[in-house]
Amino acid sequence: MLLLPICGWAQEEEARSRSTNPFVNEVGFNAGATTGLGLSYRHWFDRAGIQITAMPYKLENEALISGGLTAMLSLHNARYVRIFGYWGNHLWYRSWRHTDYNTGATKTDTDTCYNTGVGFGFSLGRVVAFNISIGYGAYNVLGGWDALSLLPTGEVGLYWRF
Repeated sequence: MLLLPICGWAQEEEARSRSTNPFVNEVGFNAGATTGLGLSYRHWFDRAGIQITAMPYKLENEALISGGLTAMLSLHNARYVRIFGYWGNHLWYRSWRHTDYNTGATKTDTDTCYNTGVGFGFSLGRVVAFNISIGYGAYNVLGGWDALSLLPTGEVGLYWRF
């Protein structure tokens, strides 16, 4: 992991205009505790970028909604490597129906969780890009002080750039 920044700076840097770097949109899949889980869309405005990630999931007795909104700042953009800082926000909601074995009644339980985190990411590739991000996150922020956890975080993604 320590050698990735060296490889990134060893490449020829491109100009930051759209005419020389036409890849301002990215569509793919993302999996991260602080950036979201599911289908993802990224848009780069010059150095700043935004990522939206979502996955609705519904079965007969269970529903899960994962939504992420991430702000990004490009620190280095070469032909095949982009290094960026990010601030990720992930809200997920889970609802499930089950039978209470003590009473025999059917009941529905819900769980809502909000995670946020900051860190650095590396995007490797020109048209198809593999992303890996590492940072530090606050987990279950809405659960109160007893449920709050501060831990390292990791995020991965695979994107098609256009």
